[in-house]
Amino acid sequence: MSADDVWRAPDPDAEPVRRPDPAPYQGPAPHPAPAPHQGGWPPPGLAWGYRPPPPRPGVIPLTPLGIGEVISGVFRTLRQYAKALLVPLSLAALVVLALCGVYLAVGYSAVGGIIDDARSQVDYQLTDGQATTVGITAVVGVLLLLCCFWGFSLVATTVSTAVLRHAAVGRPVTAGRLWSESRPYLGRVIRTQLLLGLAALGGLLVAVLPGALIGLATGSAAVFGVLTACLLLPVAAFGGYAAVRLALVTPVLILENQPPVAAVRRAWRLNEGSWWRSLGIPYVVRMIGSFAAQVVTVPAMIIGVVVMVSTSAPTERIDEYGEAVTSSVPTAFGVFFLIGCVLVGYGLAMALAAPLQPLTDGLLYLDRRIRRENLAAVLAAEAQRAASAERDPS
Repeated sequence: MSADDVWRAPDPDAEPVRRPDPAPYQGPAPHPAPAPHQGGWPPPGLAWGYRPPPPRPGVIPLTPLGIGEVISGVFRTLRQYAKALLVPLSLAALVVLALCGVYLAVGYSAVGGIIDDARSQVDYQLTDGQATTVGITAVVGVLLLLCCFWGFSLVATTVSTAVLRHAAVGRPVTAGRLWSESRPYLGRVIRTQLLLGLAALGGLLVAVLPGALIGLATGSAAVFGVLTACLLLPVAAFGGYAAVRLALVTPVLILENQPPVAAVRRAWRLNEGSWWRSLGIPYVVRMIGSFAAQVVTVPAMIIGVVVMVSTSAPTERIDEYGEAVTSSVPTAFGVFFLIGCVLVGYGLAMALAAPLQPLTDGLLYLDRRIRRENLAAVLAAEAQRAASAERDPS
């Protein structure tokens, strides 16, 4: 059985399997001998009604998952597959930090002199050229940060979802193999996110455009505001509902190898009746991840602030009364060092916390398929096959 056969979604239009006709009746079979008396008591140490625990070849038991099992499955995956996950995520974070570092150096060379001049002079006024330089540097920096963090999020989402192919059945995987399996899905994940972004933009236009047209026709800003508010609230409410309902779109996209539009349809149907779980469980995991991220980012910020304060230079200014006032003003180096520390701390926090959300969504996907499509039996068979292959590689 291939990996695609394990995760393939059942075909709702497939014809039912035809069972063979029963064999003709051959008369009564001989009565079997009675089995030896085993007694009516349960095994020693076990109570009445005892049921053996479900099999757990991987990070989760092959049974419908509760909240605690989803959360523990997330952190068990991080622990057991730490190297396979953190190697590609750390490399992606290093690329992001390197790009940001290069731009910090370029931005420092572009505006460092302007900052020093403004620090050393009273009532310093930027020229038009300097204001343009500062504005372009800030805007390009913000756009670069957004693009870099979006790219890192794509890598983290794809890799963290793909690892569940192995984690669900307890199969080991190396970082190189995981990356080679994840890389082909990056383009598909990008197209899906762009598709959902365009849908969100279309909903925003539906909410704003009618009010804008009627407001222009009547020349009333009040009409525009009232109509936009009346349309924006239901559109925003449906957008929030749809975002949670489509939480399983990335697992469907990667694990089932579905194209973007089919993945959206499949995720919408699969998550029916589980909206509150898809909202609440990821929220709890995000809170845990946010607390863990503070452990990394706060010390980095403290280091940056200490260096910025220690490198501040005394500067004399003339106040409005004509008296000289000495104050300590941060240097351009101190400001950029603080920004760099914040970026490094945030990058490390991202590498540690980025897998939490996709792993949670992936385990919720497994839960839905176990409940609705009996995926547990398929995963148990795949785990047994993988264990046999590991014992006998030939």
